[in-house]
Amino acid sequence: MGNVILSSPTPTSVPTVDLFPTPVSTFDAFPVTTLEIFLPDEVLIYLLSFIDDDKTENAVELLNKQSYGVLHPHRYRSVEIEHAGVKHTVPLYYRELGNKYYIVPPHHNFSKYKCPQRHIHEGNSDVHTDWNAMQVDINTLLVHTGDFRYTKSTGFFNHHGPEYGGKVPLGSAFDCESPNSMTGISKIDLRGTKFAVANKFTVDGCCPNGDSKFSSNKQVVDLRGGGYCGWITCELADSELKASQGGYFLQLKCV
Repeated sequence: MGNVILSSPTPTSVPTVDLFPTPVSTFDAFPVTTLEIFLPDEVLIYLLSFIDDDKTENAVELLNKQSYGVLHPHRYRSVEIEHAGVKHTVPLYYRELGNKYYIVPPHHNFSKYKCPQRHIHEGNSDVHTDWNAMQVDINTLLVHTGDFRYTKSTGFFNHHGPEYGGKVPLGSAFDCESPNSMTGISKIDLRGTKFAVANKFTVDGCCPNGDSKFSSNKQVVDLRGGGYCGWITCELADSELKASQGGYFLQLKCV
């Protein structure tokens, strides 16, 4: 392994980062201090196992060109997955802490709990969760539908309590409007990745209703669900608790 020089940027040079780092070309404009610390590559990578904050993790990667050269290919890696007897090389985002892999779909993925119009309780509203990345088990190709690390949610509905009332698992759609209603919607869109959806979706609850529409070689699934109260969700999420909290329930396949 080689060595990497850690140089501390001046406060004004620290970039604003979201989920994914700034392109390497921006480093040309980074002024650095004269303080330099020499670390082996493997030590720099080991440091990531102690960082749980994504902005801090990104900032460490963006310290200079050397740190970027070591950490960027470590975090954004190509992974070989064997599926149905065929080996596939897929790009995934890797988090050292927890040894987790994430699919980063280029298209919009979301899930929703539609607040009922028949009786809107004070403080309740539609709950909408947008998914920027989804955690996948690279051995089973099951997605953890309740890993909300890279999601953004708006609204709150108290049906599922304070912890889960403000977010909706991937692949689930709820409403509580009326018998056989299905105004809750959800969308899984894996176009631009090497994955497609391989499981069925089921409805459950009181007087439930719903449907799932597959398209684009099963890389896109449009879901509608609801009832009084009811939902649609992944077949493996066989209870309301699993449907509302999520787990390793969304089965994928390689394409």
